[in-house]
Amino acid sequence: MIKKRYFEGWKGESKIKRKKMKQWIAFLRSRPALPFVILFLILLYPDRARPQITEPGNPVLEFTNGRWFDGNVFREKTVYVVNGLISFHSARHFDRVIDLSGGFVVPPFGEAHNHNVEPNKIDALIERYLQHGIFYIKNPNNLPNGRNQVLSKINRSNSIDVTFSNGGFTGIGGHPAEIVQRNIARGIWTESDGDGAFYYAVNSRAEVQGKWVQFLATKPDFVKTYLLYSEEYEQRKDDPQVLRLEGTGPGPAADDCCEGTCLEVAGIHSH
Repeated sequence: MIKKRYFEGWKGESKIKRKKMKQWIAFLRSRPALPFVILFLILLYPDRARPQITEPGNPVLEFTNGRWFDGNVFREKTVYVVNGLISFHSARHFDRVIDLSGGFVVPPFGEAHNHNVEPNKIDALIERYLQHGIFYIKNPNNLPNGRNQVLSKINRSNSIDVTFSNGGFTGIGGHPAEIVQRNIARGIWTESDGDGAFYYAVNSRAEVQGKWVQFLATKPDFVKTYLLYSEEYEQRKDDPQVLRLEGTGPGPAADDCCEGTCLEVAGIHSH
């Protein structure tokens, strides 16, 4: 039961406030279960009990008439954005209502393999990806200096998130060495963009270990290994007719690259 002693210290309050408080106490006494109902509702809906605090410049948005994917099916529901974060709890107030008109809402997409995040087209690329709902990109082989030129424009809240492997590990003379030679012939790359930059040519465990520190110095997000025709590596490695179509053998790069580190390994093995 609510007792008067819980409200001691009223002497400094105005008569009107004291009168209203006495009326509230009388109301609670006439309904002894009400305080427990209030407490139950607070525990059941803690987000509703807390004040809604919004950051300046972050309007509260209400999205109505949308069909939201829950991992299995699309469900019709009203969703809110508070302080830039999606919330499925009703907001106390909102600044803008956006009618999705029965549209389907899915999480952002990710592109797991592309080499198109380059300095010369980064602004248009970011805009196109965001327009198509693709927020995450994985670049499995790139020039480290090209990655460094775009870092200021990516991995931000208003841009795309990109991870880079930098140079990939391949067999000596194997793919993608021919890409480097082709770009050198075009006059857009130099020899310095080849082994030790765009790729690391290895043919043994010792060669992997010898280039591993150099590779880590480029600060890769993961490791790219080329395993094209790895099951035929011994037969193909000295054949100049197929040299550009192979990668490493099944041992040197795939097994040893991440020893002593915490990097993901991504390999390609296609015919």
